[in-house]
Amino acid sequence: LVIMSFSDRQTSHLPDLPAGRWRKTFDSADPAWHGPGPCLDPVLSQGTTLALSPWNFALFLKEGTG
Repeated sequence: LVIMSFSDRQTSHLPDLPAGRWRKTFDSADPAWHGPGPCLDPVLSQGTTLALSPWNFALFLKEGTG
């Protein structure tokens, strides 16, 4: 699952996620990438509202696969 924000300000979004738990594996807002610090939870599931940093890119993998 890839989540991207092309906005120049922080936004929030309630996505229609596929069933299951999704673990964050990469977040461009992480200080390791010179970002402001992560806003996204480390694990997502249905009904989770996302807070996205400006120009944010994040990658989540479904738990229990691959």
